Amino acid sequence: MFGVRPIGTVAVLLLALAWDELTLNEFKECLDGLIASGFWLSIDVYNKALEEAQSIAKRKEMEN
Repeated sequence: MFGVRPIGTVAVLLLALAWDELTLNEFKECLDGLIASGFWLSIDVYNKALEEAQSIAKRKEMEN
């Protein structure tokens, strides 16, 4: 649609982490804040998102 590829909220947060717009701690705070506000996420997706975020953070750390 209009040349824009839609992605999900969790993907946006993961991209922000990868682009150094969020720290790992801020990523987790955002995700937890969304859930506290009523954003529904299965525990499996939540855990997978945290695993991916940790992986991104580790890669970024190794680059520096």
